[in-house]
Amino acid sequence: MKSSDIRCNSDGTLTGTAPEDMVSEFWQQWQELKDKLYRCCLKLMNFNPTDAEDALSQAMLKAWEKVQTNAGKIKNLQAWLVQLTRNLCIDIIRQRSLEATGVDSLEWVGVTENIDT
Repeated sequence: MKSSDIRCNSDGTLTGTAPEDMVSEFWQQWQELKDKLYRCCLKLMNFNPTDAEDALSQAMLKAWEKVQTNAGKIKNLQAWLVQLTRNLCIDIIRQRSLEATGVDSLEWVGVTENIDT
């Protein structure tokens, strides 16, 4: 199959795509979706542009790693990229929440130790 046989439909589905061809299609789709993905990150990251840019960068790296190993399993690259980006933002938010809870717990332990002495 030649790369000229690959078509990306308007709905983001790929036709005539072999796994090795999905990688080249990835970058084209990423460029087309980058603004949409950024807006998704911006909304999920409380409209903080720095956090949104960081999340988008992490999403790009994660997507690039995953598309190379799972290219044949991806049926709709556009939907897959949007979902991966959304999930990554949620993971970042959860991690921050856990880290904030951990700091509060440490402060509480420190306060109780001072009370006992």
